[in-house]
Amino acid sequence: MRWATKALLSALAGASAVLATKCSLGSNCPKDAPCCSQYGECGTGAFCLGGCDPRMSFSLDSCAPEPICKGSTTKFDNLDGVADIGKYLGDASSAQWVSQGEPAAHDGSVLLTMPKDSVGTVLASTSYLWYGNVKAKMKTGRGAGVVTAFILLSDVKDEIDYEFVGADLETAQTNYYFQGIPDYHNSGNISLSDTFHNFHEYEIRWTPDRIDWLVNGQVGRSKLRKDTWNETTQQWQFPQTPARVQLSIWPGGLASNAKGTIEWAGGEIDWNDEDIQKAGYFYATVQEVTIECYDAKNGPGSHNGKSYWYRDAKGTNDTVVDGDKNTVLGSLDATGLDMDKGKKKKKEDNEPQKPPKKGGKNTIPGGVNGAQGQDHSGDAKSGGGSSGSGNKGGDDAGTGDDGQSGSGSGCDSKSFSQNCGANANDDNNNNNKNNNNGNGKSGGSKASASALAMMRWATKALLSALAGASAVLATKCSLGSNCPKDAPCCSQYGECGTGAFCLGGCDPRMSFSLDSCAPEPICKGSTTKFDNLDGVADIGKYLGDASSAQWVSQGEPAAHDGSVLLTMPKDSVGTVLASTSYLWYGNVKAKMKTGRGAGVVTAFILLSDVKDEIDYEFVGADLETAQTNYYFQGIPDYHNSGNISLSDTFHNFHEYEIRWTPDRIDWLVNGQVGRSKLRKDTWNETTQQWQFPQTPARVQLSIWPGGLASNAKGTIEWAGGEIDWNDEDIQKAGYFYATVQEVTIECYDAKNGPGSHNGKSYWYRDAKGTNDTVVDGDKNTVLGSLDATGLDMDKGKKKKKEDNEPQKPPKKGGKNTIPGGVNGAQGQDHSGDAKSGGGSSGSGNKGGDDAGTGDDGQSGSGSGCDSKSFSQNCGANANDDNNNNNKNNNNGNGKSGGSKASASALAMVIAAVALFCL
Repeated sequence: MRWATKALLSALAGASAVLATKCSLGSNCPKDAPCCSQYGECGTGAFCLGGCDPRMSFSLDSCAPEPICKGSTTKFDNLDGVADIGKYLGDASSAQWVSQGEPAAHDGSVLLTMPKDSVGTVLASTSYLWYGNVKAKMKTGRGAGVVTAFILLSDVKDEIDYEFVGADLETAQTNYYFQGIPDYHNSGNISLSDTFHNFHEYEIRWTPDRIDWLVNGQVGRSKLRKDTWNETTQQWQFPQTPARVQLSIWPGGLASNAKGTIEWAGGEIDWNDEDIQKAGYFYATVQEVTIECYDAKNGPGSHNGKSYWYRDAKGTNDTVVDGDKNTVLGSLDATGLDMDKGKKKKKEDNEPQKPPKKGGKNTIPGGVNGAQGQDHSGDAKSGGGSSGSGNKGGDDAGTGDDGQSGSGSGCDSKSFSQNCGANANDDNNNNNKNNNNGNGKSGGSKASASALAMMRWATKALLSALAGASAVLATKCSLGSNCPKDAPCCSQYGECGTGAFCLGGCDPRMSFSLDSCAPEPICKGSTTKFDNLDGVADIGKYLGDASSAQWVSQGEPAAHDGSVLLTMPKDSVGTVLASTSYLWYGNVKAKMKTGRGAGVVTAFILLSDVKDEIDYEFVGADLETAQTNYYFQGIPDYHNSGNISLSDTFHNFHEYEIRWTPDRIDWLVNGQVGRSKLRKDTWNETTQQWQFPQTPARVQLSIWPGGLASNAKGTIEWAGGEIDWNDEDIQKAGYFYATVQEVTIECYDAKNGPGSHNGKSYWYRDAKGTNDTVVDGDKNTVLGSLDATGLDMDKGKKKKKEDNEPQKPPKKGGKNTIPGGVNGAQGQDHSGDAKSGGGSSGSGNKGGDDAGTGDDGQSGSGSGCDSKSFSQNCGANANDDNNNNNKNNNNGNGKSGGSKASASALAMVIAAVALFCL
């Protein structure tokens, strides 16, 4: 509650104010002063331009239409693009910004000044953006009671804020509002270094689905639209209407302000402060502002016409019109009802427009309730107007925790901004060491356990031996080398076969034909609590019916104490669980503990059949780092990796989340964003493609041995050293293990096109393998047997009379029907067995014998990095700019490979009991 009281600010405005009619919801303006300003007062002229609220005006068309979004970068070398509010009539092509107060050009920047006993300065963009990105490179003001703001504000009072209190130069306060409705849950802080002496780039990324607040390119806080539903009002309480950019400085610490305002602002303002003594004013410094319009072609976020206006007083995004109405008033007497009123005749074009007479009607909203700003339409220089950063009164505002003001009845919904309370410990903002936390520092990821993170793929020879199966010499497949018709399906490991080769992971681009692979079961939202393994099918028994099992396993999963253990017994290659259905964008959360020990790797990933991939990986020798990565069609790029820091991942359950939309990926830990990647930043000029994951993917969780002695040197070093098969977990439990308690899958809610889930299966209609080649339809997903393929789905299907007979497994040395997780290794076929187990791990991986070592100890990418393998991180850079602050990044991406020799049933029971002793 930090809004200066009306009486004093009216006096400070220095204008001959008219006693204006007030306006609010349910109390609209009269026809002779039809426009309700953002400060809740009625008038004409500038009252009808930026900030005019159509819901409170005489009629919806009282306000002039809003100039439509035009992407721009303003470098404030001078004030040529800045118009005073008293001269601006709505032509956004004549000025990019409108000012109130005393902006001053200085040393390649604009100063937002606040001289003694003034109410500061505001700059507002003349055009509106309907979603998009805005960046402001700036320094804030300083001193008790001095407040600096960078916000987006719509005419119906949707708002997204950064605010800075001059008594605390290490905190950026963030907030958002829907139609000015206060909610103390909406606030959150980001910590950073001295905001007065240092330029920082503050960014607001705003889409129809989310808001991200970033500092210097790092996400400090996020808010999803899906989390803003209000059951009482039956509305999404999320900013959604076209907004102006506003930057301001104003006095939160005026002695006559509400107590909560003054306390929040750091105390009463000192008009004899050193900045007043030396410079003549308090000041914030803005060097550059970039506005990027959202790229919707139609509907919310479009910018096809030349203006926005509202067709309904609901003021939601479905009531906004993108059209071609005029935005320019004829004079300060004009309104939306008569746009040309007072327009000069042609012969008067060179004559200055006369300002309204003193004591006349309100034509310029003053930036404060009741205070009319100076009309400079006839003056040579700008200045003197009251600050448009004006603020809510809050006499009843209590003070919240950590010195922040709470929300009280004085929070007036018609004021300029609506931060009626902020909590320094907002759940959406702050977690452990993750990123830009409310506890003080930006982005916490730690240095990687080893710089040698590139080629961590187990070698083919040893993993084939470890498979313990009678492997068939499989035909290899890759781009340009497709499978033969008798073994038409190319598995995710780059080998040809039938049966399970044609299910999860089957790559249609490398198969005999696109329809060789069975269609993929469509996304079904679900939460799996692993109290037991009832929903888990062994890969040798699963034939593609996602309704019969939510997960398919390879290796030895074990139920234990309300969770599933992904186990890795001695000399095995671990265990993988993969979802049977695919999500085409969406959210996935996994509550889990990782494995531990040198050489032990745990993974939680999304992987599509064309090898789009989004990863979390954890090295057991470093239990305080979550490594993240992504790939487009398996193409390695060392810029794609990054780390998130957190507390002991073996002993503590953490909730790891991947939020994936057509526009971005966010990696979260315990609800806090640790890293983000925008699709718009992935354009490849050479290939003319967005190199961004975009095709339906399965969820996979696995444990695997990165530290096998025969693995590539880079793999072993990245994994923390050679694996110790006599480690304490092997001695006590009988295996290394990761613990998965719960997985939640939320499908993306697109009605059509990318991200839909209207049918029962996905398949590809083109070998490009991009999201525009995916079909959402109703093809069958279930094979008749392990001899079947997409070309003959019913092959080997049991006749009705045989329904109670077990299916016979293929003969030893027969065709490949179950992909083994390693090149050439056929997994165990358990289709005729009573119990699950013994299958090869489907998390498995590229060999890297030819991987050289790059600079700084990182392994280089060699010919051993095979593009047809499970994952493709053939390189990573420990200084990726996309990650959270300095120490963030990391590197290549290893996956579990191969098949394993089964642990005995007795060993599994003994091991489970042994866990109680750990």
